[in-house]
Amino acid sequence: MARDYARRYKRRKTRLTKLEEKRNLRQAVLFGFLSVVLFLVFLVFGLPILIRLAVFIGERKSSAPLKESNNVTLQAPIFDYLPEATNSAFFDLAGFAQGETTIEIILNGEKLREVATDDEGEFEAKNITLQNGENKIKARAIDKENHQSDFSEELVIVLDNEAPALEISHPQNGDKFFDKDKEITIEGQTDKEASIYINNRLAVVDSQGNFSLNYELSEGDNQLKFVALDPAANKAEKEITVSYAP
Repeated sequence: MARDYARRYKRRKTRLTKLEEKRNLRQAVLFGFLSVVLFLVFLVFGLPILIRLAVFIGERKSSAPLKESNNVTLQAPIFDYLPEATNSAFFDLAGFAQGETTIEIILNGEKLREVATDDEGEFEAKNITLQNGENKIKARAIDKENHQSDFSEELVIVLDNEAPALEISHPQNGDKFFDKDKEITIEGQTDKEASIYINNRLAVVDSQGNFSLNYELSEGDNQLKFVALDPAANKAEKEITVSYAP
């Protein structure tokens, strides 16, 4: 009889355990469902409220009156791209600084002119006259209260309107080549800053201005056109004719 009671007790305990497990599972599912619902409600209602609150606080801060300060810092003007050299005595200078300021332009240590910036801070000074050789340019900004910025970085533009040197040492006009001399070495001299093109091919120029190019001749007459181009866009041209017979 004790054994029957033990078996009944054991079966009852097992049923209670299963019921408890089912109850715990239902609670877990319910909590999970509620968590998802609360998260969705926060996304739909809570997050926009937080965003609007942050925007409101930001607007309040931005609308607050700014404190006046005697330490006014103006941005120094920044120039647009300028070439290192040019063959034109006139050029337009452009750049940007703070809006509603006056730009004072200094050329070779002397005040050249003043120009005003537009609403976006852009400025332009047309037809600035350069001197032969190096031209040093800098500028500063001045506001309505006469506060002045630092001077900009000084830029140097070289005015050069002379064509570069162009001397051809080999070959000479009218030279004739035969048999194994189909490939020749063209040599000469120019300015060390210049570039040399021979029949539109770029030759090597060393630090002394000497140039060379290996060139393969065609049968018959070969016209060789030389173009020397310096950084200021000055150009020198020469043309010779040599012949080759296999």
